[in-house]
Amino acid sequence: MMWIISVLSTLPYLITILTIATSNTSSASITFQCSFQKDFTTFHHDFQYVEFYECFLKTPFYITTRNSTVDIVYGRLTSHASEKSNNDVTELFINRKTLHFMPTNFGEIFKNLKYLAVWNSQLEEINQPDLKQFPNLVYLCLRFNNFEYLDADLFKFNPKLEFVRLFGNKIKEIHTTAFEGLTSLKTLNLERNICVDKMFVNSEDEVKEFVENLPNLCQFSNEIANFTENSE
Repeated sequence: MMWIISVLSTLPYLITILTIATSNTSSASITFQCSFQKDFTTFHHDFQYVEFYECFLKTPFYITTRNSTVDIVYGRLTSHASEKSNNDVTELFINRKTLHFMPTNFGEIFKNLKYLAVWNSQLEEINQPDLKQFPNLVYLCLRFNNFEYLDADLFKFNPKLEFVRLFGNKIKEIHTTAFEGLTSLKTLNLERNICVDKMFVNSEDEVKEFVENLPNLCQFSNEIANFTENSE
């Protein structure tokens, strides 16, 4: 009887330990909802007239740690249009959310994304693994966020990119190979950054010339370069 009482008296303590251990070893996915819609207008003034099926991220969204995963949930007002599914989504639009780091599995949910826009969402970094999950990207717009570096071979797995808009960030260093392999890149907007304030619209030759002169514009420290190489 005394033994039973002793065990019961320590039960709250054991439960506390179990709760802490569970919280440290499991990381639940963060849920989100979309407003799904078809759009038939131009994406931006320099973009051709296209039709795309969009997920406009609707719910409050807070991601402040690296390697987070997300799950999509559906509701009465956040379900797909008739005969559409996640595989039909070609654009993901995130605006004014708390997204310090890119989730690792957006590309698994939306396998055919061509257009990715993250605006005003406090994004602290963008790296090669973040973008590798979107191999079909044609358009990338990450305007008014907080990242400072563009790493080596940043777009290695996004060879179809034609439009990259990174204006209004805090970019102070760009690796000389950051844009390597983007043979179709025709619009590049790096306005309102620390080390560069330039924009090229629908001009592949100007973009190419700019990329070739990167070493003279945004010096990239060996420390950051080595970190990128060692993290692969």
